[in-house]
Amino acid sequence: MLTFKDTLQKAPDLSANGIRTSRVTDAEFAAWRFDLENNCHSQIAAALRFLEGVTTSRTTTSMRSSYGLKHTAESHQFGYICNGAMIAALLMVGVPVRRIPSSPNAQIGIKKRWLDERAKVAHSRSFVMKPADWPHARPFMGSAVDADRQKVEQFGR
Repeated sequence: MLTFKDTLQKAPDLSANGIRTSRVTDAEFAAWRFDLENNCHSQIAAALRFLEGVTTSRTTTSMRSSYGLKHTAESHQFGYICNGAMIAALLMVGVPVRRIPSSPNAQIGIKKRWLDERAKVAHSRSFVMKPADWPHARPFMGSAVDADRQKVEQFGR
């Protein structure tokens, strides 16, 4: 397991939007990277909770992506999770991740059976968005966000 700090060092092209592509300007990437480092702790904590008990496979497949997985987690009522937060959580728990060329998404190495079980549960629940990390919501959720920040920063130690 990697710490959040180690994950950021291991993935210098990772931002809140996902993996940097050639279409992203330096200014856009810098803003999205800052967002991932400073404003996405609740989203990463939610993704880590969703990934508890994940069963990894040795290889990645184009049939499974970080973007699809983030939507499955959101359907589990974990609230909004940005693509970069999901990729960071995947790296932190040791799931194989491979960049999809020209895309901010990543292929993931998770067993189909685990994904199918999670998808069944997701389809039986309603979607609820809880944007805890959005800057305008922070004053109302500060202590919860701070607690999630501590969980994420302590993960893997």
